[in-house]
Amino acid sequence: MSRASRQDLGVMQGRLSAPLNGRIQAFPGRGWKSEFALAESLELRHIEWIFEHATLADNPLGDAQDTARLAAFIETQRVKVRSVCADYFMDRPYLKASPAERADLEKVLVELVGKVRSLGARHIDLPFVDSSRIGGKSNFSCVRDFISPALKTAATLGIDICLETDLNPADFRDLLDHIAHPSCAANYDSGNSASLGYDVTEEFAAYGKDVRTVHIKDRLYQGKTVPLGEGDTDFDALFAQLQRVDYRGPLVLQTARGTLPEAQAISGYMEFLAPYFKNYLGKD
Repeated sequence: MSRASRQDLGVMQGRLSAPLNGRIQAFPGRGWKSEFALAESLELRHIEWIFEHATLADNPLGDAQDTARLAAFIETQRVKVRSVCADYFMDRPYLKASPAERADLEKVLVELVGKVRSLGARHIDLPFVDSSRIGGKSNFSCVRDFISPALKTAATLGIDICLETDLNPADFRDLLDHIAHPSCAANYDSGNSASLGYDVTEEFAAYGKDVRTVHIKDRLYQGKTVPLGEGDTDFDALFAQLQRVDYRGPLVLQTARGTLPEAQAISGYMEFLAPYFKNYLGKD
């Protein structure tokens, strides 16, 4: 896989480290710096940083001074941070929170927008899946209330807040229209969509123009995350749609963990994706 195609790929933070307490996805603790060197050795160009409640004490994004030091560190690296995955709001779901808790969560999201900008990143992936799933249209206004203060700040700083949901294509389109803000966009997770049985072409027809971050993953229909090529993700259709909408945002490997060492597994996934880059994105 050539340097030209590799430069489009990044990796979810933690995927180049051993699992933390057996979790498939988590901030990797004090060893986070080592992932930048590993990512560079693989010719990856960016890491999606994880911001979560469970490991906040160890995460530089949890403190303003530590965030400044993190920004200075990233400035020295060839591997950058282009996006932040805000799993914090899965740990503390807004839709299940009390009024006082909701006010605090709104404040945390506003502050996160400023921190993300200081890192040189441009995207926050905000998950509304699993414990934080939206559930239906009756909750759309609540979602809008949650993110509206952050969207005001995001608009001034050039940040996209990208919603990750399990909504069907038509309902996701309706949610984006309900919020109707230029800084509110969509995250597309290829594995999650496959597990839900959604059709890639229908999804991109509904909201493809608003997709600004993409997680590359494979999952079985109604099942678990599996290595790329072993699940029900239609990679040909996905890359055809990315080509059609002239997608230029981050592509982030959020892939299954297996029996291979972490860096070796990621390298194998990159090789799997090489033909799709060549055939659809014109990179060889």
